[in-house]
Amino acid sequence: MATPFWYNAALTLLKPIYQSRIRKRAEHPEQLQQELLERFGPFQPAKNLHAIWFHVVSVGETNAAQPLIEYYLKAGHPVLVTNTTKTGQARAKSLFLKAPYLDLFQAVYLPADQVHLIREFYQKYQPKLLALVETELWPNLIDQAQHFQVPCLLINARLSEKSAKGYAKVKGLTRGMLQGLQ
Repeated sequence: MATPFWYNAALTLLKPIYQSRIRKRAEHPEQLQQELLERFGPFQPAKNLHAIWFHVVSVGETNAAQPLIEYYLKAGHPVLVTNTTKTGQARAKSLFLKAPYLDLFQAVYLPADQVHLIREFYQKYQPKLLALVETELWPNLIDQAQHFQVPCLLINARLSEKSAKGYAKVKGLTRGMLQGLQ
């Protein structure tokens, strides 16, 4: 499945607005620099290649995924966590960026869902599995998982009636994205 041109064009047009929102939310220059680099590249080096990648949006999803993340870390598997909020990232780091998991755990922001950024992210981190926690669906993220032959799972997913109606309005985008899930 290739993500529709109109979706990628819209993201390109919205990029300055997105970057402006990040600038306004930043509490200090170091946080701004970190978030801009993690969302738009160049991406920081991977601590471990072939990690199990969990995408958890915020604190709630991080807490929901905690037992599963802990299970893999305790078994010695490297884990990469991506978040879309700073509170989610702070929670993930407070739970796992400590002994005995320091060498196995890495948390970064999810890049903007632009195909070139997502492709670069997959090339740099080379995950062996992507687990999307709850219903955090990004077309290029899922499309590139297929491209790089990374199994993509949806964990603890719920879809409200309102969200289902929204997805139904963009069937051309949604159909291929959902087919990319295992």
